[in-house]
Amino acid sequence: MTGDEERNHAPEQWEEAPLSSRIQRTGPPVKIRLLGDGGAIYQAPLNAGPNRLWRSLFLEQTEYKLDFVPSLVRFTYQPPAVNFEAQEWQFKDRLRLIDAWLEATNRRCARPPSRGPGGPLDTESREPGRPADPE
Repeated sequence: MTGDEERNHAPEQWEEAPLSSRIQRTGPPVKIRLLGDGGAIYQAPLNAGPNRLWRSLFLEQTEYKLDFVPSLVRFTYQPPAVNFEAQEWQFKDRLRLIDAWLEATNRRCARPPSRGPGGPLDTESREPGRPADPE
């Protein structure tokens, strides 16, 4: 396991929110590390750490920028937070995208699961990386 995977892995003793729980920011992002290129890594607190299925749905967003996609966002569990990298001029746009992705994922998780293959919570029959349902 790499360092990033190890930090983002949620061991059993850490509390993960149930799929039906809304994951949302509880405060503004703060800089946690300055980068050599003038950018920074920001961390925004969350109300709970997302579970594995929620995170997989988070990765399946349809709105994104070519230079900023959901897979560049990292979740931490102690404390529950979302981390992302940005230059000062990118910060507001990236934060807006993250908020939109959190809300879109929460909406998908709030839907009742469909009974057939290909429904929003059917993770066995769909191809990896393919959205579960057209929006």
